[in-house]
Amino acid sequence: MDEDRQGPPGNRRTSRYLERRAGAITLRRTFIALAVLFLLASAALFGLRYGLAESNRKTLKVSDVKAMPSKTAVYRNINNWKTIANTKWKGVQVTDLLKAAGVTDPEATLRFYAPDGYFWPALKTDLTVADMSKANSAGLLRLIGYQEDGKTLSAEPDGTGPLRYVAPQYSTGETNKPSWVQNLRMIVVGPLKKGEKLPSAKKVSTNELVVFGRVSTTYPFGIVFPILAGALGLLFLVVALVLPRKKKVGSHSTGVNGAAVTIVLLLACLLLWPAPDARAADRQVVFNMDQLKAMQSVTGRYTFLKQLPPYTYYEDTYTGVPLSVLLDQKVGVGAGAAKMIAHASDGYTAELTLDLARATCPGGLVPIIAYAKDGKALPGEEGPLRLIVPQQKQGTRDQGGDANTPLCGRMIRSVEIAPTGVTVDPAAVPAGSLSVYGNLGTPQPAPAPAPAPAPTPAATPTPTATPTPAAQTPAAAAAANTPVMTPKRIKTILSLSIAGEALDSVACWPLRLVTRGTVTALRTWP
Repeated sequence: MDEDRQGPPGNRRTSRYLERRAGAITLRRTFIALAVLFLLASAALFGLRYGLAESNRKTLKVSDVKAMPSKTAVYRNINNWKTIANTKWKGVQVTDLLKAAGVTDPEATLRFYAPDGYFWPALKTDLTVADMSKANSAGLLRLIGYQEDGKTLSAEPDGTGPLRYVAPQYSTGETNKPSWVQNLRMIVVGPLKKGEKLPSAKKVSTNELVVFGRVSTTYPFGIVFPILAGALGLLFLVVALVLPRKKKVGSHSTGVNGAAVTIVLLLACLLLWPAPDARAADRQVVFNMDQLKAMQSVTGRYTFLKQLPPYTYYEDTYTGVPLSVLLDQKVGVGAGAAKMIAHASDGYTAELTLDLARATCPGGLVPIIAYAKDGKALPGEEGPLRLIVPQQKQGTRDQGGDANTPLCGRMIRSVEIAPTGVTVDPAAVPAGSLSVYGNLGTPQPAPAPAPAPAPTPAATPTPTATPTPAAQTPAAAAAANTPVMTPKRIKTILSLSIAGEALDSVACWPLRLVTRGTVTALRTWP
């Protein structure tokens, strides 16, 4: 039988038909693969959309707030001590921020929270979304400010920012300054649902603002994307079912080349796998308190100056590990590292260049990770660990010098060596421990101490001749036999003389006793 006309048993097929059938089977496999791919993509998109949805909160970056339309105006304020001030503020009107956060109910209540627990308005007092649209007689609305008198607000412990709630006066004598919530971290939109737990503003990062409560549900992307992916997947599946199924067809191969698949997978692994040096450099080392105290330590008297009024100046004695020892001798700094960033448990960060971290400042002071103040463990609101950076330029007492407190972060939990691809949540580091992570290298040995100078040999004393006693005159011999008049002896003689009334008056004393400190001298009366 002709090989070209040979077909399955009981049938006679031409070779052209066989080729068409083989092509149809290959096409069917392609459609099945596409159907599976799009259906999986649809499921993933649905999961991402609803898994990442924020049903009761909206998190805004400080940079997002600053990108919104801004207003600049002078706000008059009076504090509880009746001090009056006028301050120029730049920021975002609360009404605009609430719209961006999806707050639409005008009857919803608002409360503004700081990380230290302060909030406004007070309990049993309500502010509503509608109140945010009410301007005062000068046309001023409530503001989320980020610049005061042209200066960008900084975060605590020394600043009142990066965001602050500012309210205008609605009457001439109104005490409105207490409502200005500094270090604003969270806006709660109420009333909250029964059993809904209020998050802690202290856990909100310094570069974020959380709007919590009755906010509209937001999604990272539209619903059309997962629906479209699912529809395409179903369409490809229907087409694949219409095409003929696979059958054994002579010597025609309809399978996928296994070698090609293997090569593609290997190439993908090589492309996705990180470079060896990156895997070695980006790592983490955690030290507990006992390990930190076992390292080389220094104790110094550090001065601190705040950067905002009032420019508070104070001094304290701290003990801790020098950053140069920690970075160079204990963990090592990798090639390409440019800076270190200290992270606190409340989200505060302090950034230093590596040169500053290793520097010796005026007075011989060095930057340290401190664990003791005045010989005692740091209190909870400051420790257990704190970054201490000395002044680079010292001033006279109570004034002058550079403002170094923004660099002296409290409650430090981790130190990042940047740039790096590693991320560590400082809140996850146990209190009293320190995580050092990022672009780390090989620790360097401690420098050997300088050799002590060799002792200079003592000079051999030259023997001196014994002096020959000189001949004494009768007067000199008499003087030599006179007893030494010590202060005690003089005091005794004078006391006896006065008791025996040998001296008629003070004016005719032949002697005068003069005492200065511990030195006693005897003079003849002139």
